[in-house]
Order: sequence, then structure tokens, then C-alpha cells
Amino acid sequence: MSIWSMWVTPLSSAYETQGEGTWDRYYAPRHALNLGISGDRTEHVLRRLDHANLAGLAPTLAIVMIGQNNAGHNTAEETGAGVTAVVQKIRPKLPRQAIAFGHLSSACEADQGTAVLAKASRIAAQLADNHTPFYMDFNWIFLHPDGSIPAELTPDFEHPSAKGYRLRAEAIEPTVAALMGDKAIAPAAP
Repeated sequence: MSIWSMWVTPLSSAYETQGEGTWDRYYAPRHALNLGISGDRTEHVLRRLDHANLAGLAPTLAIVMIGQNNAGHNTAEETGAGVTAVVQKIRPKLPRQAIAFGHLSSACEADQGTAVLAKASRIAAQLADNHTPFYMDFNWIFLHPDGSIPAELTPDFEHPSAKGYRLRAEAIEPTVAALMGDKAIAPAAP
């Protein structure tokens, strides 16, 4: 079993630093492949999906995290449509695999960016049938009840801290394990 992980936010190199412990605990044992490229927006992923050869990839689960980088450039409707287009393009390329998708809500310091992603999340979530594709809503982890972003989880209001990576992995782990037909990995000690 493997995960084809497309962390399409500025996370690919961050998993080698702040997120390394989380990657090693939750994803490395499942032979995950991180295809995220820092700075990617939905249009970049769509271009790569049109021109990249996905033949030979047969993951049990594809996790697609996308939309964060669109918040400063696009409206909520455009971001939601972009996320939807990415998931719809992946579906026929991986017809027998489970697809789970979601994205961070902490896209930028301004409340406007968070509001754009919250609305985009609602638009994209309509695509999910909770079988495949499955929408994972973990935005609540990165927001206080008043909508502010806790600096301890996202110090620059965009990239997760080590604790942010850990909490997100713990939040999605039951879904990841269920979709992979795997036993859930126990949370790490804080």
C-alpha cells in the first residue's frame, strides 16, 4: 500500500524541516511520495496533470492539498473551481484509487485570505461524495473560534510549525487509515 501525496501548498521542502517528524511517523511507513512544489496554484497543477505522465503510479490513496496559494490571486469562486478541476482531472487518471482532498485555511495574514479559502472550501467540498473523492476538512485546526490564526501553529500565517504538521496529521489520520484499509497510527506525544 502506498500514498501518492500531492501536498500542493508550500509544504514539499517544509516536510524536510518543520514537518520531518510528522512525515516520518505517518507517511514514510506507508511509502508516501510527496509531489508538492512550493508556490503551486491550481493552474500549475492542472498544467502538470495535462503534461506529466502518471502512468505507472498506482497509489492506494492520493491526498491532494491545494488552493492555499490561490487565495492571494483569485476569488473564492475561482479557487473553488480550480480545486474542483484538479480533483476532476485526477479522478480518471487514477480510477481505482481513493482521492482525499482539502487545504489549509491559513493562507495569509489578512482576514480576507482566510475568508476566501473558507468559501472556496465550501465550493470544492460539494464535489466530494465521501467515498472517492473524499473531502477532509481540517481547517478548524488552524483557526481560533474567533477566526484568528494561532501563531504557534502557523508562525508566518501560512506554513505550519512542527506542531501544526502534527495536529493536521492527527486530524486526518482516521480518514487516511480508513481509505487505505490500514490501522490508524496513534498520535505522537506532544
